[in-house]
Amino acid sequence: MTVSETAWVDNGAFSPNRGQFPIQVERHLNAFVADHLPGVTTVTLGARYYSLHAHVAYRANEQGLDEDQTRRLLRRSEALLAYVTARHSSQSDHPDETPPGHGIDAILRLAGGGTTGIDLAECAKPGAYSLANWGFSGAYRGSELTLKILDQAGFLPGAWHDLKATAALDALVQRAEGEDAVSAADADQLADACLCRMAAATDGPWLAKLLAGDPNSVDPKPTRGGLLWQLGRLVTIAISTHEVRGSGQVAELIMFDHDLADHHALVGMVGIDLWRGGLLRAESVWAWRRIWRDINEIYLKSVGAISVADLVEAFADGLRDVPLTDFLNNLPPVADGAGRPLNAERQLDHVGDVERWMAIVMLGSQRSQYLNHNERIGFAGGNELHGTQWEELTPGWTEHLLARHANSALRDLGRDMAQILINRSQRVALRKANYNPAKQTFSFPARVHVRDGIAIRVFGETAPTPATRLPQYLSIARQAGLYATSPAGNLMPGVNGGLLA
Repeated sequence: MTVSETAWVDNGAFSPNRGQFPIQVERHLNAFVADHLPGVTTVTLGARYYSLHAHVAYRANEQGLDEDQTRRLLRRSEALLAYVTARHSSQSDHPDETPPGHGIDAILRLAGGGTTGIDLAECAKPGAYSLANWGFSGAYRGSELTLKILDQAGFLPGAWHDLKATAALDALVQRAEGEDAVSAADADQLADACLCRMAAATDGPWLAKLLAGDPNSVDPKPTRGGLLWQLGRLVTIAISTHEVRGSGQVAELIMFDHDLADHHALVGMVGIDLWRGGLLRAESVWAWRRIWRDINEIYLKSVGAISVADLVEAFADGLRDVPLTDFLNNLPPVADGAGRPLNAERQLDHVGDVERWMAIVMLGSQRSQYLNHNERIGFAGGNELHGTQWEELTPGWTEHLLARHANSALRDLGRDMAQILINRSQRVALRKANYNPAKQTFSFPARVHVRDGIAIRVFGETAPTPATRLPQYLSIARQAGLYATSPAGNLMPGVNGGLLA
């Protein structure tokens, strides 16, 4: 059986398997983000783990450790870093936005709270702070290979590893090689290794340089490093000209602030157009997910099981009985007279939630005609039209769906959309389903199961914010000193922010 696309997240993560990406509407957005924000994923939360993994790899290679010994050193080093960070988190100079160390909850539980210390052997043993053999390094592996921190050949230092930089963690790694008993005082003496101390240490400028990409890149077809630099430069200009507290405001500025788009420091860069398109697509992706969530949580939750026909009708009955043309005509414009994006998705207070999600999907289908070439690449790419057929749930497909319902009522459109999403959820789950011959179990990763025309709610449904990775990028880049937080709580250029100036 072949498992493709985002199905990897549904292999063994849950028991029973709830399933992720239930209608698989995220494909283009996830691919866009992976290409345009290399070196950062949704789970790489602690910037200093890049340094730690590189330095452990260096010391293991230097000492000629075998695989088991290397894995032991890695696990002990990760557990110690988490404990050191937890100890330092109570200090006044520890920024609140610093992420906790990976596995710290398990470490403190094993250590009875860790107030007097921890047993490093107990906390780092297989299955303790991390269930994975190689600790949390797997979550960082792809990013570390992209940034050439580690080598493709194995757990070895990569071409862009800098020993002078990662030596900032040498004392911690050496202590991890030592006695099992780590007192609270021992950990406190290693405070310079805390996750919050990276920016001003030797590994801060090193990682900041890697995250800054290829400087001054204005090539019309930039490399991945060029795209990384353009994004960093874009964010630097945004936070220097506006009061910005987080990734949500950064995204709003990229999408809708025309002054930012015209800023002289961004002339010649395609990155802002690409990201504008990608972020506008994220609006539609999230709307589809919220429609599917509400089908489950509003119309199915109260009964638990209902015929698909009745579920479809219940969803349609929750919509107003108005002509679709009237509904569309009352939507705000998506672009101004010059074809520049307007924040239409933020002007829908006149409709209820479910109709609002439907309206955002409709607005997304209207945007393509106003986007320039690079915005359109970010918005839809070039692989969603197969012959004459649009991939389901894409903006082009939605435009054709609306055209088919031009003479219909909003309820008729809702009825069609609900049926399409129910059918799609089952196809997606079947494509990701797998059989475990050892356990004699069949996994069907779905939260709603359809059997003999009956929709059965097995688990609750959610609609997480689409993974643009901007929150993770800002967090990692802030820890590396590219950005910082002002006393007022706003983002500003950090101690290493000159790399993006």
